[in-house]
Amino acid sequence: MKKKLLIYITMIAGLMTSAGCKKWLDVNTNPVVPQFPNVSSVFPTQIAAYPRGLQYDARYVSRYIQNFGSASTNATNVNWDRMGYTGASDTNGDIWRQAYIGFGRNLLYIIETGIKNQQWDYVGAALAMQAAIYQYATDYHGDIIFSEAFNNNQTAFRFDDQETVYKGIDSICRLAIIYLSNKNYSPTQDRLAKGDYVYNGDTDKWLKYTYGLLARNYHRLTNKSFYNADSVIYYCNKSLSGINDDFLVPFEASRNDDANFFGTYRDNLTLHRQTNFIVKLLDGTTLTGTPASAATASNRDPRLKHMLSASHDTTNGNGGYRVLTPELLTLTLALTPGGLIQLVLPVIQMHEEK
Repeated sequence: MKKKLLIYITMIAGLMTSAGCKKWLDVNTNPVVPQFPNVSSVFPTQIAAYPRGLQYDARYVSRYIQNFGSASTNATNVNWDRMGYTGASDTNGDIWRQAYIGFGRNLLYIIETGIKNQQWDYVGAALAMQAAIYQYATDYHGDIIFSEAFNNNQTAFRFDDQETVYKGIDSICRLAIIYLSNKNYSPTQDRLAKGDYVYNGDTDKWLKYTYGLLARNYHRLTNKSFYNADSVIYYCNKSLSGINDDFLVPFEASRNDDANFFGTYRDNLTLHRQTNFIVKLLDGTTLTGTPASAATASNRDPRLKHMLSASHDTTNGNGGYRVLTPELLTLTLALTPGGLIQLVLPVIQMHEEK
């Protein structure tokens, strides 16, 4: 057996020597799985991944800020209602994941390859999406890895403060606008329409999308002395102007991975219920200081019926918008023989607006 094995190894070594290592070991020349694919085949995967971070994390942040509450009293389910978290878990980490893994180098590949091949529309759209995910990440997490992100020679990275990140996002958006406005495309390369199933390659709509990001970016600085509302309005006016400009990612809903995260196919919001906090913000109670009765219906936010769910029973005074209310229960525990400490714990109870 040893002699046979030695013969086989010798034969393989001889073949590799005579044929050249390149032919035997170059495994990245498979035409079915190319090492350097056209950006038109990479871009659709990024659009498909776009909603993931926002939708996954929305389940938790919406309860943390108490727009939603859990219908279950299970301790794990109500952690976020209590402004807590789930330890030793990547729960609520999908925006971060999307910024550095999902989009990450995929968008960089589209940008770098697009510049090389003069596919300016792909470059501009990818830059706009890169600006968006950084905006979501810093809005959500505060300081994030930005200036040192994706440096291959590093294993530890510096976190940049929001002021630095916001300025960087502004620069990315302006660079996106330059590329989206460049019409001198390569005549031999695929255009954005081939890979873009949101705007079908319409760079004018991508420009509006990018101006919308600038408006959002400028409006994040409301508490700064240099905040300028006129700039926010200016970019809003250059942004989305109608429903046809909305950034909509279509789903076939034929399987779990190709369905709207908030849709009925996946049913991910089974235990989520709207809270009195969000209802009172919209039904005219909080902002007017009066009960949201039929007499004050004019004070209701017109978005109420589109954002929240109403009951068939509308006799509760605000059109039937029933809610969960995070109440407070005082629990006294003895920690030492002579010492007591009071813990205030939220308890989710069904509540009906009067």
